[in-house]
Amino acid sequence: MSRHLEPDAEKVRKQIKEMISETATEDNSNLKKVDCLRSDDGRVMYAGEELAKQVVTLRHYLGLGPDWGWTLWHFPAPRELINDSSMYLVPLSGSASIPQDESLTEGSFMCTTNNSMLSPRTTVLIFMKRNSHSQSC
Repeated sequence: MSRHLEPDAEKVRKQIKEMISETATEDNSNLKKVDCLRSDDGRVMYAGEELAKQVVTLRHYLGLGPDWGWTLWHFPAPRELINDSSMYLVPLSGSASIPQDESLTEGSFMCTTNNSMLSPRTTVLIFMKRNSHSQSC
């Protein structure tokens, strides 16, 4: 089940959104503060020190500890996320189709223990436990 982000968390999510070229609503210098790695099929993974600072702040507001790692991806085509344990999804664009026909929209987040199908042109921040003995959400 998806939940709405608290105001402080939503503020940070919007700041992260402005750092990503596929989701930025303004032409600003924040785009220069991230690194990106593009794959041949169009997927883009984002990283960088400034981005990491914002993501760690958001992780704190979500109540997740430092044992939760993160990755941020843009998927130009529909994509299934394989989930071996549990993950939190925070969309930065549009909506992601989730199992059981649930939609995850901007301003919300969800913990899922199932594989998730993402819609085309979805940019999503994913939090995952760093160890293999992770607990469910």
